[in-house]
Amino acid sequence: MLLGFIIWLGCAIIAAMIASERGSSGFLWFIFGCFFGIIAVLLAFTCGKRCPFCASKISTKAIVCPKCQKSALGRKDEEVKKPTNSSEERLALPVHIIGDYTYVLLKDKKERAFCLGCRTSDDMNNLYYCEQKDEYYHLGCLPKN
Repeated sequence: MLLGFIIWLGCAIIAAMIASERGSSGFLWFIFGCFFGIIAVLLAFTCGKRCPFCASKISTKAIVCPKCQKSALGRKDEEVKKPTNSSEERLALPVHIIGDYTYVLLKDKKERAFCLGCRTSDDMNNLYYCEQKDEYYHLGCLPKN
């Protein structure tokens, strides 16, 4: 009886850990696991989002798909379109991925912004922008991990 309870509780904990790693609420999956045991563990693997390129299930926090190695997971389809000619290829934006954040070099922006690294104001076309954190940095001021 006690062994069955421990196994059931273990299933709830495992379901919560799996779902949490895939971007879902660990607490809710723990409660779900308390009621359904091993079924919750199996269902926890269905959490997450689908890669738009290979359709495999991945974490909601993933920037690069571990299966197909495509890096445009957080972007909409119109942003993912490939350039159609060589002049557009030269205008491709440099991107730096640091931890879970993507920093994109801004082009053709006339406004000024504030670099959080060196604490100076500069034209936006000289700064890298992180949409997730709404922050601007020069190339030399990008955070380290």
